[in-house]
Amino acid sequence: MQIEAYSYSCLMAYFPESLAQKVRDYGMTIPDDRVYDGDDGDMGREDKPHITVKYGLHTSDPREVASKLEGQPSVRVTLGKTSVFMNGDHVVLKIGIQGKGLFRLNKYVSDVFECTDTYPDYHPHATIAYVVNDPKDPYWFNEYGTDMFDGIEVEFDELIFSVPSGQKYRIPLTGGSAVVDEREMRSFASSLLRIAREVL
Repeated sequence: MQIEAYSYSCLMAYFPESLAQKVRDYGMTIPDDRVYDGDDGDMGREDKPHITVKYGLHTSDPREVASKLEGQPSVRVTLGKTSVFMNGDHVVLKIGIQGKGLFRLNKYVSDVFECTDTYPDYHPHATIAYVVNDPKDPYWFNEYGTDMFDGIEVEFDELIFSVPSGQKYRIPLTGGSAVVDEREMRSFASSLLRIAREVL
């Protein structure tokens, strides 16, 4: 996916490389003629899998962002199954994301920075690829539904701050390890049990 200029700045959590490669590999199973590249070739398969924490920040100053995020704890998330959402002439194939800490961080960023919200609600996800919306075969992408990412847990101790020019900055989350709540602990235990059953 090529970098293009945007109107606002963005905070993202990039997947660790081993997981990012797994997502890229899955994206490569989609035939090229089914991948939607957009008018400028700016979509296609996602080459830097990530979760958007917040898009719409007015500031382009990484020092301001680092200062206001100082002391924020790392964020732990759990990946879910793949799903899609329709967007006109293309479809977004994505991985669902859960994690209370992520929602808390999104709200905190929304409260302490001047932002323009382009979507009314926050629905965190990680894009795998943009694919064609084919009226003759409207559900062709169902074969790419998978639970191969379901239950994977990731903890992020830094964010990437991207400004409209495309320049990116690393922003550390210096508040220590994320606190695991009871629901997340049950999810983690369930994931371990599922993995153990697959191994045994």
